[in-house]
Formats: sequence, C-alpha cells, structure tokens
Amino acid sequence: MASKAFGAEWVITQLTDNDFQDWGPQVSGSIVVWWDSGDAFLYDGTITTELGDYLHDRVPQVSDPIVVWSHWDGNDYEIYLHDHDANTTTQLTNNSYSDDYAQISGLNVVWSGEAGVGSTDEIFLYNGSTTTRLTNNSYEDNEPQVSGAHVVWRGYDGSDYEIFLYDGSTATQLTSNSYYDKDLQVSGSNVVWSGRAGVGSTYEIFLYNGSTTTQLTNNSYDDEEPQVSGSTVVWHGEAGVGSTKEIFLYDGSTTTQLTNNSYDDKEPQVCGADVVWEGSDGNDLEIFLYDGSTTTQLTNNSYYDIDAQISGSSVVWESFDGNDREIFLAVRFYGLTLTKKKPSWGNVYLDPEPNDPNLPAYPGGTSVTLTAEPNEGKKFTKWKVWDVYDPNITVIDTNNPTTIDMVTDRQVKAFFKCGGGGMEAAVPLLALGVVLCGFALRRARTGG
Repeated sequence: MASKAFGAEWVITQLTDNDFQDWGPQVSGSIVVWWDSGDAFLYDGTITTELGDYLHDRVPQVSDPIVVWSHWDGNDYEIYLHDHDANTTTQLTNNSYSDDYAQISGLNVVWSGEAGVGSTDEIFLYNGSTTTRLTNNSYEDNEPQVSGAHVVWRGYDGSDYEIFLYDGSTATQLTSNSYYDKDLQVSGSNVVWSGRAGVGSTYEIFLYNGSTTTQLTNNSYDDEEPQVSGSTVVWHGEAGVGSTKEIFLYDGSTTTQLTNNSYDDKEPQVCGADVVWEGSDGNDLEIFLYDGSTTTQLTNNSYYDIDAQISGSSVVWESFDGNDREIFLAVRFYGLTLTKKKPSWGNVYLDPEPNDPNLPAYPGGTSVTLTAEPNEGKKFTKWKVWDVYDPNITVIDTNNPTTIDMVTDRQVKAFFKCGGGGMEAAVPLLALGVVLCGFALRRARTGG
C-alpha cells in the first residue's frame, strides 16, 4: 500500500493495487467499501477485509460501522448486513425473488425487491430488527434512498415516474405531473431531485424541505445529479448554450457557481460545507474539493480520477491507472500546536499519540486527550484553548486531562506554577513542530 502527502493537509493512500476492476467506493467515518467483478471489500483504516467471502457480491454501502450489499445466491440477489464492530454478518432477505441496490443510514436499510414471481419492484425497510414493506401496488418502485427515518423512492404512476417520501409513519407523493423525475436524494426531511418542468423542457433542480417544494433552477439548460446535506444542495449544470458542465451550490438561500472554466465539472457530492467533484484539468479527470471558501485540487496525475465520495475529512474515489481501476483514499489532517512555561515545570502527553511527535497532526474529527503532569514542586493550573472559529477568542479550561476535537488546526497552552503559590507563566513549548525547552511526548498509558 503506497501513501503520500499532498500539500500540507491531505494524505492520499492507494487502497488497491491489483489487476482487477475496483469500483463504486463509498465512505462513512473510518470505513471505506468497494467492489470488483465478484467481491465486496472493507477497509477500516488499518486492514482490508473481504466481506462475506462470497463470489458474487456487489454495490456495498456503508454507515459506519454497518455495511450492506447484494449477494447472488445462485438464483437471485439477496441483501446482507455486516456489523464491523461486532464482526457479525446477517442475511436480511431469503426468498426466490431479487432484492438489490440496498442503501443504509444508521440502522435503517432500504432496498427494492420483487414481492413475488412476476411482481413489480417494491420498497422494503429494515429498521435494525424488523422488515416492513413500504409499497404495495402494480407499478415499479425503485431507486430508494434513506436518511434516518426518511425514505424516498421513484414510483411509476402509470404514466411516468414520480417521487415518494416515507417519514417513518406515512408515505407521501411529492410530485404529480406528466414529466420525468429522477436523481432523488434525501438528507433528513430535505429531498432533492431533477425533473422536467414541462414538455420538451430541460431538467431543473427541485427541493422539498419537509413542507414545501421549491424549484431551485429555472433556465434553458440541463441541471442534474443533485446531492443534499442538511440545507445545502449541489448539482452540475450548463452555464449557457453550448457551455460545459459546471458545479453549483445552494446554501438554503443563495445559489453560487463554484466552477467556471472550459472543461466539464460534474458528479458533485456534499458533506456539510465540503463539496467534491470530478473535473478535467485539460488532460484527464482530477478530483477537486471546495471547503466553504477555497477550492483545492486533490489529485494531480495522468490518470482518470472519478466517482468521488466524501464523509467528514475523508474522500474516496476510483482511478484508472492505464490498466484497470483502483481505489484511493484522501484524509485531511489538522495540526496541533502546544505551548507551556519552563521545561522543568512539567510535561504534556497526547492520546492518541501523533505519528510525528515533532509535528503533531490528526485526521479531521479526531478527539485528542491532553494530560498535564507537573514535576515535583510544581502545579498545573489551566489550559488556554484558542477558539476553533475565531483566533481572537480563547477559553480557559481547568480540567486535567482535557479533550479537544481536531476540526481545524488547534492551539493550546498549558500553565504551571510553583506548588502552593507563585506566578503563572507560559512560553512556547512546541511551535509549528519545533521542539523547544525540552518538551517530551510519551506513549499514552492505559489501565489504572
């Protein structure tokens, strides 16, 4: 497994290196899943495991620590669930009809499957203990998506496909028109899709916010492939007649065009304020990320990098290396800067221990415990913690140990004083990875 640093914040790791086609990567928390021509795989940050040890597994989906996928049993496809924490695998369906294309959110799993021989596809929901059939009609219901207790799907009403929403108790038809509605996604009670607004019209983006449907675009160009995270919606669309595809973002009130070039930018994904997509650099396709203010090119190679997915500080994609497709993972790291007074007054220990003690950095979202241990005759008094969003604001924390979340670069200062009294003081102990005044790191202790 080869890994490399890209810039100062991102570490890119190649998860596969073989002669097979690896595709369909998905990521949630620390878990990445993908599949090849007959097997599904899971990477947990340390090792890669084949799911189920079967020969006909496909389209895995993940909601850390649960993975679901479809398995061909020799007659049809069935749905399987793997709990990575418990190391258990459960077969959710066992019938003579095809069940396929499962999606997962938390403990909730949805899929489309036939309800009998010659039956149309219906929608099923497993809530961690019980399976419920959500639809029962003579039309096709397919492409389910799930977010918490909310499930959306496409259903054929006899004329065309419409959008339906199940909120945990009731199913509601969100669209009722004579036009084609597709590309549906859900985040909480927010549902997005692309649909034609009239006969012969182009595709536009629509948002249902739990009570009202709003048409987000209204132009003469196709807007497609919407994704939603909370109130943020992204999609790709043409910016004019004959234009290439560009990336657009709606933040709940305003639409912003994120790209503006002569190449196609498409297939956006969104997680919180972060958006990833594939775009041409003039030679091949690369992966780009927008973090709410700045756009970063994550890849820069001679391969075709496509199908990016994002969860927190992790981005995955597949790349054609000239022979076949391989899976890559990029993780965003943040730096931790510590300061204190004289080295003889005490030490600060970090758990988990950083890979580089001279330049502490952690994957985004990591919780780091800081423990101050004063030397004989000295006393720890407080931490000074700089605010995540405003460097002009600090918080005093007297807890020891204390925990901080690495959601950005962090700065913390430890204060010691002479035992029983004396003046508090603080000077740099570790600044930007330079060891000063005898600062020491040691392995975190466990046990009593």
